[in-house]
Order: sequence, then structure tokens, then C-alpha cells
Amino acid sequence: MRKSDSFLFLFEMIMAMLIFFIASSICVSVFAKAHRMNRESQELNAAVSAEKNIAELLSTADSPDSAQALILEAYPQAEITSVSDIGASGFQVSIGFDSDFQEAASEEASCLMTADVSAEDMLMSADIHFYPVSDSSNSTDSVYDLHVENAITR
Repeated sequence: MRKSDSFLFLFEMIMAMLIFFIASSICVSVFAKAHRMNRESQELNAAVSAEKNIAELLSTADSPDSAQALILEAYPQAEITSVSDIGASGFQVSIGFDSDFQEAASEEASCLMTADVSAEDMLMSADIHFYPVSDSSNSTDSVYDLHVENAITR
């Protein structure tokens, strides 16, 4: 009878440990998912804020040149590339952000915001994209996209 009691106790301890391990693995996976969701939420908030800032700068500009100047004043590390087509003028802006979503040089950025700005006749438009640097080659995976149009007053 004594051997049976110890076997029952051992079986009970193994079952208790199994339940504990299952519960702890569920808790760890829930915490990991919560951390990932928190990071995605921070990334989305930073993307919306940064793109809104660029859109507001473009809305106050009265020409592509003044838009470039305003963007460089707000984001000194921005890289601007001029683009000219027949009948339209424009530029592309690239701004890097570090892991804390502060402006950073493109080489050390974890997120990148690009804006393709074009001006034709009396209309300036921009397509703004924000995405992680690891996905920069595939702009379809952007965190947030914004299209802005603004009438140019001269």
C-alpha cells in the first residue's frame, strides 16, 4: 500500500507541473503578442504624426521650392531628390526615423518615410509612405499611406 501512495503522489506532482507549464507558456505567448501589438501601435502613431506634419508643411507652401525649404527646416536630415517631367516639376523626400521614432540619418534608421511631391499647373500633390527599413524595397507593406493635394496660390 505504501508504494501505491508514493506513485499517486508522484503522478499528482507531474500533473501539477504539466498544468503549470501549460499555463506559463500561454502567459508568455500572450505577453509576447501584447508587446508586438504595442510596438505596431507606436509605429502607426509615429507614421500618422510624421505624415500629418509633412502634409501640413506642404499645405502652407506656395511652390515646390518653398515646400523643400519648409521640409528641410523641420527635418534637417531629410534627403531631397529633384524630379522633373515635361510640364510638371517635383521632388522626392526621404526621412529616416530611429527605433524611438526620432529623426535619424537614413543609414541608421529603423523606419523610413518617403514623399513623392509633384506640382503641375496650380496643384501640388504628394504621395507619402511610412514603412520599416527592412521592408523598404516593398512599399506595399507600408505602415501608413497618405495622399495630399493642395492648390498653389501665387
